[in-house]
This record gives sequence, C-alpha cells and structure tokens, in this order.
Amino acid sequence: MHVNILPADQMTLPGASLEDEIVLRSVRSCILQEKDTSLRSKSLSGVDWQNVGKIALQNKLTVLVLRGLNRSACQIPSNVRLALEGHKNAVVGMNTIKLLTLRYVVPKLVSRGVNAVVFKGPVAQKLVYGDFFSKPSGDLDLLVLPSDFDTTSRLIADNGFALALVCSSPWWRMFLGEGHFVSKGPPGTTIDLHYRTQHPGCPAPRKPELF
Repeated sequence: MHVNILPADQMTLPGASLEDEIVLRSVRSCILQEKDTSLRSKSLSGVDWQNVGKIALQNKLTVLVLRGLNRSACQIPSNVRLALEGHKNAVVGMNTIKLLTLRYVVPKLVSRGVNAVVFKGPVAQKLVYGDFFSKPSGDLDLLVLPSDFDTTSRLIADNGFALALVCSSPWWRMFLGEGHFVSKGPPGTTIDLHYRTQHPGCPAPRKPELF
C-alpha cells in the first residue's frame, strides 16, 4: 500500500506545523504498519501535544494516531495518552452500537426479500484499516433499490426507528434520495437509508442494480 501524504524518506512536510507532521506520520505508521523513527527523534519540548490531540480529534484520526505513536514507540505525555485512550474507548462503544444495530435490522430486511448494501461506517473501516473501530461512526448507511425504498422505510420504522422530521420534505426523498431514521430509545443510533448514491445534479450509475 502506498501513501502519498508523507513518504518515508521525507523528513519534513512543507507548510505543515510540527504537530501536523506528527499526526500525518503517525497515521502513515499505523496504516502501513511500519515504525517511523522520526517520531522518536522529535524534541518533546518543541511539540504541543495538546494540539496534536486536538488535530487528531478534529479530523477523526484519534485511534489511528494513537496506534501509529504506539507502533513507533513515541513517548508522549501521560495526560495526552490518557485522553487519546479515552477517545479510542469511545469509538469502540460508538461503533459497537452500529454493528449491533446491523445485526438487528439487516436480518429483518432479508426476511422480507430486501437486499441492502452496507457502506461507509464500521464495515468500510474493516476493509480499509483491518478492524471495525478505527474511526468514529455517527450513523449507519444502507443502500437499497429505489423499488425497495418504501418497503424498507416501513420495516425500519416498524422496528424501533422514526423518520427524522426534516427528512419528510421532497428535497430529501426525491432529490437526495435518502432518509434518516432515528432510534426511539437507547442506545441512540441513526440509520441513513439511501436509494441514490450521488448528489442532486450529478450523474447517477447507469445500472444501479449492479452498483
């Protein structure tokens, strides 16, 4: 696998702060499963580790950054490590709810003959990063055929979810081609049901069934 953002032989990243560089290098180290010796050579006195954590959090890279720092045996302040570990545990809890929701909802759709494709979220993370808990996932995205959208909407609504009020408008249903279904009770989660895969005005797949 090749990552262009920061080649291994490039010691600095033009235009980036030291904190930006640490975030990018640690993510690279995590994805490629390689140690980055430069992470151990950075002067701790010159690094704003609180800002490193802030950048990682803002870009939903906390878990990847922590893994990369650990792989490279980078020494970081204990309070920053504790914060990163806390975010990692939160991601595990958040994504676990999404996976349990899939185990609950998908069999009900299959039993009614509805084929749904799960995309983005924890399932995509498994394909890209090797596990389900690499980045926080705010909702579940399901794609169904346009002909199955109404049936699927009713099935989801009949199994503990309610269509968000904003999604009842023609803009959401006709042009965006999706609806957000929010769970009625804890644990709270949202299912984004799609029958379109493109923004309004953009080309659609010629054969959505194959897509």
